[in-house]
Amino acid sequence: MRKALGYIYLLAFLLILLIPLFLVNTKRYSVSEIDNRTLALPPEIGDKDFPQTFETYLKDRIGFRTEMINLYTVFNDTFMGDLTHPGYMNGKNGYIFRNMHYNIKYGEYHRAFADFVAMMKDYCEARGVDFYFEFEPEKTSVLRQYLPDGVNYDDSWVDQLIAEIEARGVKCADNKALLSEKSKTEQVFNVKYDAGHWNDLGCFYSTNNVLSLVHQDHPEVTELRMDDYDIGTKVEKYMPTSRFVLNEEVPVFTLKQNGENLTEKYQEGLSLSPEYQHFHYLVNPGEEAQKLPRFLVFQGSYYNGRPQFYLARSSEYIGIHNYQNVFQLDEYINAFDPDVVVFEVAEYTLMEKYFSLSSLKEPHWNTPLVDLRKEESSDAQLNAILASAIRSEKRDLCVLEYDGLKRVYVFNDGMRATKYAYLLAGEKIFDLTEDEDGLCGTLIPSDADLSGAKLLFETYDGERYLADVAIRRSVFLQDVFGVNSSNAVKIQDASKYYSEFGTLSNVCEITTDLKDNEFDRLQIQLLNMELTSSTVILNTNVVGEYSDSFCLNGPTGWYRIRVKANSNLQDEYMDHFVFLESGAEYVYALKLHELSKDLLIFSDFTVFGPSSAENRVQDVAVDPTPSEGAVIREDGSYAFETKTEGNRFSSIVLLGESSTDPSGWINIGRGSSAGTYHGYYCHKDATGPCRFLLKGNSNLKDEYVSFTCDVKKYALYEYTFEIVELEDKKIEVKDFRFEQIAEVKKGKNSVDN
Repeated sequence: MRKALGYIYLLAFLLILLIPLFLVNTKRYSVSEIDNRTLALPPEIGDKDFPQTFETYLKDRIGFRTEMINLYTVFNDTFMGDLTHPGYMNGKNGYIFRNMHYNIKYGEYHRAFADFVAMMKDYCEARGVDFYFEFEPEKTSVLRQYLPDGVNYDDSWVDQLIAEIEARGVKCADNKALLSEKSKTEQVFNVKYDAGHWNDLGCFYSTNNVLSLVHQDHPEVTELRMDDYDIGTKVEKYMPTSRFVLNEEVPVFTLKQNGENLTEKYQEGLSLSPEYQHFHYLVNPGEEAQKLPRFLVFQGSYYNGRPQFYLARSSEYIGIHNYQNVFQLDEYINAFDPDVVVFEVAEYTLMEKYFSLSSLKEPHWNTPLVDLRKEESSDAQLNAILASAIRSEKRDLCVLEYDGLKRVYVFNDGMRATKYAYLLAGEKIFDLTEDEDGLCGTLIPSDADLSGAKLLFETYDGERYLADVAIRRSVFLQDVFGVNSSNAVKIQDASKYYSEFGTLSNVCEITTDLKDNEFDRLQIQLLNMELTSSTVILNTNVVGEYSDSFCLNGPTGWYRIRVKANSNLQDEYMDHFVFLESGAEYVYALKLHELSKDLLIFSDFTVFGPSSAENRVQDVAVDPTPSEGAVIREDGSYAFETKTEGNRFSSIVLLGESSTDPSGWINIGRGSSAGTYHGYYCHKDATGPCRFLLKGNSNLKDEYVSFTCDVKKYALYEYTFEIVELEDKKIEVKDFRFEQIAEVKKGKNSVDN
């Protein structure tokens, strides 16, 4: 017995050691609240520094890391009277600061940063946008008298940087002197809480420092007043990134007139850095607000949780996390057409991880086609350029429709030698950015008028070419953009096949002229644009019609769908460039007519997915029927309640009836906590009536609402629902929707002209 207990204790001890390893955080871009940084990325296999980088990765990602650090911090504070934390340190008189770093020396990086800020200024002002730079000091700089003994904090490099930025003609608000002066009589940084940032009072004064500069160009913009806000306090029990107990009272400024939040409307389609995703779009509802300028603010963590300050003096306030996103200044100006751009940075963020040196030196923005700083009118400048431009063939301009924005793209082999490209639409000039694949595009407002739009290209030898555009509206850009191998062609005249195959549309023919090269099957692959990863979607050597679905597991963006004749020596293929959304389900279809050793013929290749809005059929769920413990309320919400002793709800599950699954049901979606859930379902069973269940999953007896749909084979469906409350005995769900959003249409291509 004693020996058995020993084994049990040993096993338990090993489990305690191993569980954190099984719970390693594998999310690629994961930000640590403890360290306020992105955790280490997984090392590449074969990396010469693999052992060291893997050790760093494991230390950052091991399970319970945050809980262990918090426990250690609380233990040291309680029993040792010491603050032991990777992000903070104790100062004098109870002050807490960020952990210290080595003193910084002014150098090449800072000169490149000053040059970059000047480039931002020039880019904005040439396009009629006023530009301002805002600099935030560290708490250690403003309250250095409270730093621990022996700390020699030297920020003289900041004065050099600001001097160089101002020498380049930039309107600059340096808040160090202002906050240092205010701190003598007021608490602009908290004593303990949020040791890395100012508080609301500090933000109020610093924003006014910028607004005083804006007022010189826009007299209607006045400084903030205290009576714009309901000013109070709240008690913060813990540090933001630990369970270290504070109970500190901090100031809270609440704007008396809250803005309309359009963030969700405009967020779709934005190319935000995966590490820095903060974005908000707020509209000032005040009666006089329309007289105020529209602000676009590239901001960091000093402002990300404080929209109430700039909003009070703007008609619309668009805030974008500055790190890395600021290099897409051109796209955001195209999208939001601001009157004012503010670039705000904090002292501790001027480093490679936030603003890479290579991007600072070469942001790759277009030169202004029309420079509004010149005395010559913009119309005269543009007319002179258009008169001298060489006429070019019409180009396809593809438009991806979102709610508040739309993304435009043009592609052509001839554009690879293009230095700059512009879209002329009405009175607007949009700068287009070209990538390495020859795709040239940008974001524009959803209401931008593209009728009569033109493209202007400037080559490296200074020649300009002007082209009319054909507007194509689709999220699936097949047959608009793409590349073929040498022996793959789309047949313009398919009449030669009529007697054999009947009337065909969109016929493609793939052949080989390579000796001993033999086709053995048709294969469809999903590839990324760099051709470094691939997924096989279809692999067949049998003539016939094919339809199926696939889910995109990679990030949202551009991909290639490759239809190829697989062979023993050299494959021949047709690539279709498509724009796909992460986590979404897509349906493809095609007809394979002939497969021989040297010839492959297919037709009607098409792809559909969530953005095929023209195919959407809402409310396909009919006859909702509740089980004994479920209620359908008058507002359409569902309530699940169990009366069974010992029964406990754990989640909400959406199931679909299946004739192919052994259990008779397939799991479509699941939610296990309060929040909104959304996903896709491709019906692979037969066309006809099908039963679905939205049920409260439990350990003894499930409660559910069932409904029936007339579903179609290979059609796509989208579901959404919100869990308002999920407890052991009760679940509340509202806003449940189940909609058909796309289906394969035989013989019709998914791209609309």
